[in-house]
Amino acid sequence: MTLYEQPEADKVCIEVQPSMIREYHSYYYVPTGEDQRWLAGQIEALDLDGEPSDKRWEGHKETGWQIIYNDYNDIEMRGFEGGYLYYTYYDEEKGMMEALIETPKLCDYIQIMLIEKTGFQNYDASEIKDIVSATLNVNSILTDWQLYSQTITDAETLNKLEDWFSNATYILGGADCGNQCACLELTLANGDVVKLSMATDSCSNFCIDGVAYDYRPEPNWDNGEFFNCFNEIPWISKE
Repeated sequence: MTLYEQPEADKVCIEVQPSMIREYHSYYYVPTGEDQRWLAGQIEALDLDGEPSDKRWEGHKETGWQIIYNDYNDIEMRGFEGGYLYYTYYDEEKGMMEALIETPKLCDYIQIMLIEKTGFQNYDASEIKDIVSATLNVNSILTDWQLYSQTITDAETLNKLEDWFSNATYILGGADCGNQCACLELTLANGDVVKLSMATDSCSNFCIDGVAYDYRPEPNWDNGEFFNCFNEIPWISKE
């Protein structure tokens, strides 16, 4: 896939956070050809009159992508499941404004395009069941910025990971916890391979292509117990 570090001027760009080890928190996919023309027309036709901020996102879950486009750059347009587009902007007279509009045709188009063009995963954490192997790749301050990898197949440890991740709680707004520095690849018994961007600070969270979850293991609230599962990786600290 071809992703860019910055959005391209005069083009519809889709901001994504791919579940992989990456240098930056977010990247941009720039559609081309008919995809670009169609998306620009759909966005320019949107009715962007909002209402005073009132948490209209409540009860809805993000898809993990966001639209960036020209004069709309000061408007956050974020995709939500069910074909909804949520956006916010600041009005000098009215203050913070927001809206949640139903645009299934536009949202489905972007979702399918990202899956086909970039390998984007639309995967709910509750579906993480019957893990047969887990491979952690990490390149962070915890490993002195060296790339290390370890695969585990121990049933007891995999059951622990399944319990944590399948019961994780969705976090609105993503997570900025060094998730770009560690990627966990889970192979399930049904053949699915699910990639999780794991937090590398003390936070017990992960992202699946930009959709964030808090797995909060017991008895510890932080992610130390998770990283201790991969004992062959030379950590600087595993507190």
